[in-house]
Amino acid sequence: MAKRLTDEEIVSALIECGTIKGASEKLGVQLKTLYSRMKKEQFRELYNRAKSDLLKSATAKMQKYLVDACDVIADIMRDKETSQQVRLNASDCIIRNTIKLLEQTDIIERIEHLEEQTKENIS
Repeated sequence: MAKRLTDEEIVSALIECGTIKGASEKLGVQLKTLYSRMKKEQFRELYNRAKSDLLKSATAKMQKYLVDACDVIADIMRDKETSQQVRLNASDCIIRNTIKLLEQTDIIERIEHLEEQTKENIS
């Protein structure tokens, strides 16, 4: 009799392998077994939570190096020995990403303000 895989085992394999096919091979089960499990709401919630946790962890790790990355780009931009095109690309990178961050910050602040207003209106 085949061992019944837990949701946690399947989620772990999906995260580790990155594909359903890879996970099915790792676990030694047919694709339809995984697709069947993925149709269940409780499994999808567990899988989505695991993916979200992984993304949060990776984001936190990347944030640790954000200032260093900005310094590298700024150093390239200021280096007179570097070609003009590379310096222009570094400048463009700084400008574009600064605009994105400002826009996202503004959107987040607006959403938070709307959430506060909604809570006050409900109270």
